[in-house]
Amino acid sequence: MSPEELERAVVALQDRQAIQDVLMTYSRGIDRLDRELLLSVCHDDAIDDHGVFVGSPEEFADWAIAARLCVRDRAPLTEAPAELDQSALTVVKGLDERVQHLLRTGAQPARDRSDASYDRPLTIDETRAERFREVA
Repeated sequence: MSPEELERAVVALQDRQAIQDVLMTYSRGIDRLDRELLLSVCHDDAIDDHGVFVGSPEEFADWAIAARLCVRDRAPLTEAPAELDQSALTVVKGLDERVQHLLRTGAQPARDRSDASYDRPLTIDETRAERFREVA
């Protein structure tokens, strides 16, 4: 490999790594609802077109953190639970029965397209939020 070819290869690898870093930062910002981190990967004059959303990075950050749903599909348990539901997939023991009920009646994991991660648009049942406030 000539010095010029080596230099081009190194530049290409640096570029790829920079792109990978931005993608990972974007993913972390979205996953953690970290508005500042999400905005850090955008140009000031960027327009984001997600198909169902078109707007500025700030508008996208406000729109994308609107509803989040966490569905446990694994937990570091010492033995498999008798029933696969959210209340069994937690290492927290001695949960209040009202909390267990809230976990059991929420979205449950599935290994197909019935999993809540495929729901679009994602909506959160406000009555669940009300029940959570009563339990908390």
